[in-house]
Amino acid sequence: METLESLIEKLGGLSPNEINYVSNFDDIILEIAGLRDYRSIKLLISFFDDNSDYDELMFSVIHSIEQFDDLIYVDNILTSIKVLYENSPRWGSIVLMRIINSESTKEAFIKELLQGSDEIKGIVRDFLIKIGNKGKELSYKVSPIISRITEPSGA
Repeated sequence: METLESLIEKLGGLSPNEINYVSNFDDIILEIAGLRDYRSIKLLISFFDDNSDYDELMFSVIHSIEQFDDLIYVDNILTSIKVLYENSPRWGSIVLMRIINSESTKEAFIKELLQGSDEIKGIVRDFLIKIGNKGKELSYKVSPIISRITEPSGA
């Protein structure tokens, strides 16, 4: 079995111009997921690409990182939120929507977020505002979270 580091290196070495790019990418993601190493969350976040022609591969990354316990998952997402915001805001928004749509993950996310830095809270708030601007139902889902993280006490 290969190490997480060697698989990440292999994944990074793939080119979308390769004949079997999609299947090779997906196979490596499956191998990484099989390791069940929480360090993969932060490492895989760098593979989100708003310009990818293969949304299914981005969802493979999502499914791989979502396999972990909620607290481990959200902690790693929050510590990597700036990378998501700067490098892949579309997929960052999708990751956050998936968190919000899972009640247990959302509660863990809010708990960790309230303990986070002002910078992390600000980035999450920006993400949530953009998500909320996409429609009334989405606004309804994100507004309570935005309110909680903008309260001075964070309560």
